[in-house]
Amino acid sequence: MRNKILGGMCGVGLLAIVSVAFAQTAPMPTLYRAGEQGAPAAAKEARQTAQQDMQAARGALQQQMQGAREQLQQNLQSLRGEASTSRMMFREEMASSTAAFRAQMQSARQAFQAKRDQERSDLQAKLKDIKDQRKAQTVANLDQRFTDINQKITSQWSDTLDRLQALLSKVSSRADKAAANGSDVSAVDAAITAAQGAINTARTAVTAQSAKTYPIDVTTDSALKSAVSTARASLNTDLQSVRSLVQAAHKSLSDAVQLLQSVPNVDAATTTPETTATTSAQ
Repeated sequence: MRNKILGGMCGVGLLAIVSVAFAQTAPMPTLYRAGEQGAPAAAKEARQTAQQDMQAARGALQQQMQGAREQLQQNLQSLRGEASTSRMMFREEMASSTAAFRAQMQSARQAFQAKRDQERSDLQAKLKDIKDQRKAQTVANLDQRFTDINQKITSQWSDTLDRLQALLSKVSSRADKAAANGSDVSAVDAAITAAQGAINTARTAVTAQSAKTYPIDVTTDSALKSAVSTARASLNTDLQSVRSLVQAAHKSLSDAVQLLQSVPNVDAATTTPETTATTSAQ
């Protein structure tokens, strides 16, 4: 009996020792979970702070970009205003150049007429000394024909250049509207300026040509043929030279039209005027 009691007491003591040991080595679940809950809270707070910083930075960047866009828009509007003013002045110069050209042509014709009357009178006096009056009459007719040819062709070229000028004005007007709509027309502007220069050059040459005369230098009967040939050759050479300048003006206008047509959506912002250069140098 005693042994059983002792054995039972030993069993109870051993169980108590094991229980104490287990209690000392077992984890503390309540304290550990409290630590885990603290770490996510700190991370969440850090993320929120980072998001707030990013939002603040994004807002500041957007404000800077908006300010830059507004400044750029103001600069563009200022440049467009200056360009519009420049084009307006250019169109006024084109209009004044046409008026000046017509006045110069009128003055040149008046000077030509006075000179021509004197030369005709001199020629008639010289032709009276020619023995073969049939040849003399032929020379007189050719003299008048050379004059008529020159006057007719220069008059045609004058009209052609007026038409080219009118078409160039329409090209310039379309370029203005395209620029106001935001299109880049710098190449077109350069081509318009070049075309205007070519037209002015051709007009100067036509004006000078319209005032020229081609008198036949009559000396003797035997020299009549060579005198006529000399006058005819001089007329042809001069007309070919001026014709090349009129053709150059026509080509310059065509280049400006083609460049304008290459501007994207140029017709979307404007009413399409007739800009195809339909005239040709005579």
